[in-house]
Amino acid sequence: MDPTQNWLFSLCHISPSEIHISTLARGERTSDQLDGKPQVALVCDGSVRVSSGVATGGALLINQVGKGGLFGVSNLFLEANLPTTIQARSKTTLALVDKELVRQRLLEQPKAMEAFARFCNEKLQFLLGRLNSLSGPGAHRRLCLYIQDHQNQGKVVLRNKQALSSVLGMSRATLFRELSNLEKSGILKQESPKTYAVDTTALQNYLEESTT
Repeated sequence: MDPTQNWLFSLCHISPSEIHISTLARGERTSDQLDGKPQVALVCDGSVRVSSGVATGGALLINQVGKGGLFGVSNLFLEANLPTTIQARSKTTLALVDKELVRQRLLEQPKAMEAFARFCNEKLQFLLGRLNSLSGPGAHRRLCLYIQDHQNQGKVVLRNKQALSSVLGMSRATLFRELSNLEKSGILKQESPKTYAVDTTALQNYLEESTT
């Protein structure tokens, strides 16, 4: 895709000369900076996992971004930058634009700032909805939502079940029981100790039915 046609880059009048194109191989990692400067990034092709990392090696998955998605925009007007790691889920092409440049153009272009505010509001609404769905339902639905967010091409890898049980707010025994229930219902099929095949249609149907 042509990055200059993206809604944000277009409204901010970002020219091709102000865009740096970066290509990542599957599994390759990079940061959200270029020459030490934070960037706003557009996924032109492929998909990435965006994580906040710490020195001890731990990481908190923030988002998964596919073709046409942006990252590095939520903290455009914050003083502190969040150290971020990007890992390609497949061969990926990124269009990078200096974050300070985007910030300046937003301040100069009222229509661009209005569109950016709308984008932030929509993102906030989505997150509030997701928090509500995670806090309200039981362990079974929380696990299904996690699998939906983390599956890739019909596979989900659960590397550390102890950590996962903590993230989902359930005991390890409950997690294993719910995984077993998902296998019995046909949503999951275990292929190895850590890898499960996901029937994405059955999973989506369950999640839709459980909200009605």
